[in-house]
This record gives sequence, structure tokens and C-alpha cells, in this order.
Amino acid sequence: MKTVLIIDDDADYRSLMGEILKDQGWHILEADEGEKGIELARQHRPQAVLCDLLMPGGNGFQVCRAIRRDIALRHTKIIVTSGRDFDSDRQAARDAGADE
Repeated sequence: MKTVLIIDDDADYRSLMGEILKDQGWHILEADEGEKGIELARQHRPQAVLCDLLMPGGNGFQVCRAIRRDIALRHTKIIVTSGRDFDSDRQAARDAGADE
């Protein structure tokens, strides 16, 4: 079964995305902050990570860098989500290792 990790401090967003992805056959893991998300990624090795940029306990840029440094997670796709719409954020996320 495909596993996706949703890292976001907004519980409603995690719940909504989790339901949508569960309907598509994904197993859902959730974390409400970056450090917890990194721990879950290392434990469960998800195929994909949806990660907010701005949250407590490790922002999305830190999460991207930590996942990319872990050889066991090298094939994990990282998709950054954010309420902000700045080209500089997009570029910084890609520079940190995000795929989208």
C-alpha cells in the first residue's frame, strides 16, 4: 500500500487531505509539526510527503533538507503546500529538496 505523510499544523487541512488521499488508496500518516514529521518519515519511509512551509517545531524547508539527507528516503517525493504564494518560497523549497 502506498503511504503519504501529511505534515501541517492545521488539523482541518490534514483531515481533509487525508480523506481525499485515503479515497485514492493511500495509507495516511500525520504530523502537526516538522520534527515529528521527520521522525515519522524515518520510521515509515512514505512514498510521498505533503509538507507545509510555515509551522512550529521545524519548518518545511528544514523537513525537506532532513529528508534529502537521509539515504533511505532518497526516493520519497516531497510536495510543499503553503497558504503563501511567493516565487521566492517556491524556489527556496526546491533548493531545499522539494519536488513540487
